[in-house]
Amino acid sequence: MIEIGVNACTDITGFGLLGHLYEMTSASGVGAYISLSKVPIIPQAWQLLKEVGIPGGTRANLAFLEGKVDWDSNISEEGQLLLGDAQTSGGLLISVARDRSERLLRALHSAGIPVATEIGEIISDENRKIRVGKK
Repeated sequence: MIEIGVNACTDITGFGLLGHLYEMTSASGVGAYISLSKVPIIPQAWQLLKEVGIPGGTRANLAFLEGKVDWDSNISEEGQLLLGDAQTSGGLLISVARDRSERLLRALHSAGIPVATEIGEIISDENRKIRVGKK
């Protein structure tokens, strides 16, 4: 990341992907657009969500994000819950200039990191909102 020159990086933990993304973007005075279909989610997470239930921390995360996220109408409640999941651990959220993104992805893959992908983009938004879509 240092070689490529990333703008910011945070580990995704108790505040979930959206909570950490909001903290990054609001501090910078920008918004973001992410695509749910591009976010790497362990396939079993969808089933566990239905079978085990939702942790209170996840609901608290989504309550905090109320009014800060614009959800596309076809994002299910399950999708919203997974993007705000308080149990997330281990992933990194990295911001890098568009003209460096391919280089960063190649470097991460070369370093043996199998799941590294672009999930969205930083956008100009005076309200600092996160927009979530399917594509």
